[in-house]
Amino acid sequence: MRATAHRFLPGHRIRLSVASAYWPVIWPSPFAAEYALHLGEADGSRLVLPVLPADAPRRSVPPFKTTSAGLPEYGAYHEEPPSWRIVEDVLEGSVTVVTREFGEQVLPDGKATLYSGEELRMTARDADPAHALMENEVAYRLRDEDQAIDVEIEASGSIASTETDFAMSVRLGVRLDGKPFFERSWDETIPRRLV
Repeated sequence: MRATAHRFLPGHRIRLSVASAYWPVIWPSPFAAEYALHLGEADGSRLVLPVLPADAPRRSVPPFKTTSAGLPEYGAYHEEPPSWRIVEDVLEGSVTVVTREFGEQVLPDGKATLYSGEELRMTARDADPAHALMENEVAYRLRDEDQAIDVEIEASGSIASTETDFAMSVRLGVRLDGKPFFERSWDETIPRRLV
């Protein structure tokens, strides 16, 4: 429960979900999990939540802050609409979460711009939790016509899992003034060790 407090109206009910993973925040377990809830009187499972006494004074909800905590604003920021999509493939039995957030910052001098962003694709399957996949693409572009600066950095990577290992792959490319400047790739397999 991410909220720190919630007021339930009379007649409302709470649903409790128990799971072995919190995809895409936590990587799925490589093995099927089995849970047991003990129902019954004294030894039964239960959810205990703090409750305000009935005679506690009612407080209004504080206003939601929409500005930064007194930090000065520099330059201007223009963003593409961020997205968070969940794609369920019924035939494949997979769920993919796709997040995307890109934008451009005009730096304090008012001349240079920094474009940056990331797209993540995370796929898992209920029937095969050991084989999950996360892929990402990251881009940074710094341009300043007065200083004759034009730098582009693009990186992509993936983490794929099996029951025993994580296979990681990273690609990095840097372009200076539109020409290749630096490239590097990494590939590594890491034992899961029950992760």
